[in-house]
Amino acid sequence: DGDTDSDADGDADGDADGDADGDADGDADGDADGDADGDADGDADADADSDPSGDGAADLIAVGGLVISEIQKNPCVCDGADLCWDEDYDNGECTVDDTLGEWFELYNASGMEVNLNGLVIKDAPATDGTFQQVSVSAEFLVPAEGYVVFGTNEDSATNGGVTVDWAYSHDSFSLGNDSDEIILGNAGGVIDEVAYTSADFPNTKGKSLSLSTATMSAADNDSGANWCESSSAYGGGDLGTPGAANDPCQ
Repeated sequence: DGDTDSDADGDADGDADGDADGDADGDADGDADGDADGDADGDADADADSDPSGDGAADLIAVGGLVISEIQKNPCVCDGADLCWDEDYDNGECTVDDTLGEWFELYNASGMEVNLNGLVIKDAPATDGTFQQVSVSAEFLVPAEGYVVFGTNEDSATNGGVTVDWAYSHDSFSLGNDSDEIILGNAGGVIDEVAYTSADFPNTKGKSLSLSTATMSAADNDSGANWCESSSAYGGGDLGTPGAANDPCQ
């Protein structure tokens, strides 16, 4: 064949394909699969998962695999004990602004470890068609039955004392105090969605919206009847269980 190896093709390696690498497949990379990237899986991207998108793994999460389980839409950290829980609270009594203290929690209901790389979080379009959106842009593993907290500020000294696992800009995604939506998506569509209103969901400043532990699913979290106010204190004194199992709803 005119080359210096012992096979019958026209390249200088020792296999019988027509490329110049040392494996027995028909592509031009150095691994043993049939695609043109340098990893050993069968897709055409450069990561080690089996999906076709380079940033990868969140596209593998099925509908209901992640569940929106807790929402702190209106943080407070009161400087005057019980006054902040009264219906006649004064915003001046709170020490943490929404821009610094908003967060929400996801529960991994898939039964397996998931990688959130590529997960999209957004709200519903406004009347003018605009919407807010953020996405996970790096490998981010969550164990089966694990919890993960997304928030606007990862500094626990200024966010009310919550440990935030993934921080995003409040300008890019914010939680309305009266009504709003959290929509989780990937290339396959919507994984989970919650559209809350102050009329149908719990609505007390400083107390997170907590999904009942008896209804921890992407179908059941659609109904405000399955949510209650958290009763456990965290950090600076607001109520919630960020990153842990929710309080039972009474």
